[in-house]
Amino acid sequence: MLNQLWQMPGLSFNGLSSVSREDEMTVIALDVPRIKSTLRNAAHQLRRDPNVLRVILFGSLVRGDYTGASDVDVLIVLKRDARTRWFDRIPEYQSYFSDVPAAVEVFPYTEEEIERAMTRGNLFFQHILSEGEEIKCS
Repeated sequence: MLNQLWQMPGLSFNGLSSVSREDEMTVIALDVPRIKSTLRNAAHQLRRDPNVLRVILFGSLVRGDYTGASDVDVLIVLKRDARTRWFDRIPEYQSYFSDVPAAVEVFPYTEEEIERAMTRGNLFFQHILSEGEEIKCS
């Protein structure tokens, strides 16, 4: 049913727009300006929390190779957190992105966790910190 909705010309569904119809194929595109605008709003709300140091966009949206099915990847750098597992923090920080018109995957890590991982040669964080874009507040 959802695929049928996405294939209706001119329909916008949660940031996805049916933008053209050619030879019976519908092209779906992300509404990137709207996504980035709502990300800035979310970052603004997050930065009110004194424990949040940085909010960094990474992945296909930054590289420019996103598709209509791409999600939005966000690293949230925290000063500290008593919860030992980063994924236990996801529900708290995911809620800030409920208005973003695309699926958002949050990665809430403490500064210490990132530094420790990078010291061990973790390429995931090295890549994010070198190629990611800090989301500036609106």
